[in-house]
Amino acid sequence: MKKHLYILAALLALSGSSYCLQAQTESFGFEVGGGVSGTLGMPNPTLTPLFAYRAGLFWVEKTGSNRYSETNIAFQTTGMHADGLLEHYAGPARNVEFRAQNLEITVYQGFIDRHRLFNTPISFIYKVGVYAGYALGGSGRIAYDAGAGALLEKDLDNIFRDETFSHNGVDYPFAAFRRWDFGARFGVDIVVKRYSLRCFASVGNTNIHPGGLDKTVNNRLVMISLGYTL
Repeated sequence: MKKHLYILAALLALSGSSYCLQAQTESFGFEVGGGVSGTLGMPNPTLTPLFAYRAGLFWVEKTGSNRYSETNIAFQTTGMHADGLLEHYAGPARNVEFRAQNLEITVYQGFIDRHRLFNTPISFIYKVGVYAGYALGGSGRIAYDAGAGALLEKDLDNIFRDETFSHNGVDYPFAAFRRWDFGARFGVDIVVKRYSLRCFASVGNTNIHPGGLDKTVNNRLVMISLGYTL
């Protein structure tokens, strides 16, 4: 836990040092949007992404050399639905679905490509960064093959807590998800005046489900949001 907090502090310090060392044009804005989220590494053949949404604030710093930096804080949902044999360590899980609510900090660096379209200034901002997220809450459902064609389902009010449930004298464990997530993020913004179309994809670098499944589980996300700069 302390290591994760140190990483978050380092990300904020990196953004702050960039702010202090350069003469910049600064701006503040907000964004809302939606997209799809899922995971990679799940040991099953059918994975259905779930709809995700995002609402956040961003601080932008620009220099005359077209350099761009951004610090973004957002509330965001993630989730996925998986069908098929999941090869649980104890009992064959058939289906699992979860949704989580996350608070994220992203630090971007990039450059601005400026153009004009019908005498209107338009900019393309290409950026790459790292994000750190913490799940404030999450719920889900998991189903186990109990034999003889029986499918045992269990609602999970808290996917970040280990649980065990029984059926016909057989115990079926559920291993908790991790709350912390870290990874890389790549994006492009299309900016017209104060409005922006903000698109990004993120690749998680944290195994968010280290127990219970026999492979790593990493978050993946594709998001499009509308931004407005004050």
